[in-house]
Amino acid sequence: MFNEFSNVTQSKGSSGFRRWFCHKTMDLVVWHDEAGSISGFQLIYDKDWNPRAFTWTGRYGYLHAKVDEGDDGWTPRSPILVPDGILPYEALLGSFKELARSLEPHISNLVELRMRDYAEARGLA
Repeated sequence: MFNEFSNVTQSKGSSGFRRWFCHKTMDLVVWHDEAGSISGFQLIYDKDWNPRAFTWTGRYGYLHAKVDEGDDGWTPRSPILVPDGILPYEALLGSFKELARSLEPHISNLVELRMRDYAEARGLA
């Protein structure tokens, strides 16, 4: 099950807010606009092995990326998102549904819908 972090640092100058849900294998960050509606989310999965991110925002659409953690052994760098391959839709959806039972339905339903839309548009579902 996901656990929600309390007291998540909010972006300065932003009129909205974000919520952060975590599990040992997956994180979900949900962005809300000033009215409280969901404006986007980022689902980070395979955190302990090969972290990747599935992101959707109403403004920019979809992104599936690998998390380059910036650890080359010489100098520490900030993690960045870099293009990645095919979204493992069926496996990711199954894993997400198991953890999502602890989320509010409007959040889990939106994440599932956006994942399905992305997969269908690319012939993955």
